[in-house]
Formats: sequence, structure tokens, C-alpha cells
Amino acid sequence: MASGALLLPPERELPIKRLYTRSMARLLAALFFWAACYKLVYLWLLDSLTPWDLEAAAKNLLLFRHEEHLYYLHIMLLVYAFLPVTRLLVRNGDRQSLEYALGLWFLLGILYPTVRTLWPFTLLGGVPVQWRLNLAYSSIGYTLLGHYLTVYRPRPRRPLCLAALLAGFLLTFGGAWAASAAAGGLEEHFLEGTGAGVFLEALGFWGLCQRASLPEWAGR
Repeated sequence: MASGALLLPPERELPIKRLYTRSMARLLAALFFWAACYKLVYLWLLDSLTPWDLEAAAKNLLLFRHEEHLYYLHIMLLVYAFLPVTRLLVRNGDRQSLEYALGLWFLLGILYPTVRTLWPFTLLGGVPVQWRLNLAYSSIGYTLLGHYLTVYRPRPRRPLCLAALLAGFLLTFGGAWAASAAAGGLEEHFLEGTGAGVFLEALGFWGLCQRASLPEWAGR
């Protein structure tokens, strides 16, 4: 959302060459640096700093077999790669077009993936099951949401922000609790980054940030 608010405004220039040689290059550098650090630390802790283990680690590094919690940097590479497309939508579309795109993204990228494990959606089969956007591509919608809220909803009411934040937490925590109790073990479906609960939490937290007053030094 922050990337969308900062990088999608039409007045900001973002040539494709600079996007790949600077922005995405920095993301790749950060990704490979931290992925390499984790692999070296693991090998060091296991006392396995042999040439063969180092070679295997290097291969896994180059094949993007990184630690799972680095997924955010992988997703941001995709988000940045789509910036020329999302910027085109923002530049040439009006508010109604942007709201339509966000509505479609919410249905297929947030709501449908959240309810897909519930009845009667579990009865669906064939192509409709594939209508939902997966986590990586659904994350692109958050950039549009960040831009939309910044431009058209710059100062949301604090009670609404708090309500969205609380509702999102209850849905995320309560859904994960109920699903885990039913499964007899940890069920992470409601903890996914594009779940409806996380979506509400993001709305609430973003709104509170929009209302926050910046300190004087931030504008210098």
C-alpha cells in the first residue's frame, strides 16, 4: 500500500529502465544478501561449511529457494514488475474505473480466497475454482488500494479505522482459532496475507496512519 501511494501518482516519473536498474535491482540485492546470510548461518551452526554444502547452498540461492519468511521481497519484485501496468490504469482511468478494479480485486483476490474452504464454496469444481487470485498476484491490488485511499480517502474517521482494525483482528484470530480447533492442529488459512481479516486490519491501520500528524522534522 505504501508503494502504491508513493509510486503510482501520475505526476511521478518512473521510467522502466530506472525501475529495473535501480528499484528492482535494490530489491534483488537485499533478497540475495539476506538469503545468503541465512544459508551461511545455518551451515555454520550445523558445522557444515564444506565445499559441497556451500555449492548446494549457492545453487539453492540462485534458484530462489530461500527461507519462507523472505516471501515479501519475492512478492515486491512482482509488484514492481507490474508498476508500469498499474500506473497506466491510474493515469488513464477515472475514479469509477479504479473503484471497479478494486472491487473485482476484492472479490477474486480477498473474499473468494477467504471463503473457498467454507461450504457451499467447497462444492465448486472445475474452472471456477481457479478464478481466485493467488497470494502473489493478489498483492498487486494492495498498491492500487494504497493509491486510492491516499487520493480519495485521505482523512478517514478514526472510529471507522479502529472498527476495521478490531474487526480484522477478530476475524483473523477467531477464524484461525475455530479452524485450528476443528482440524485438531494449527490451520493457517485465516492468517494468509490476502485474507479478509488481514484486509480489514490493513484498512484500519492505514487509515490511522493517514490521520497521524507528522512531526516537524518529517517535512524537512
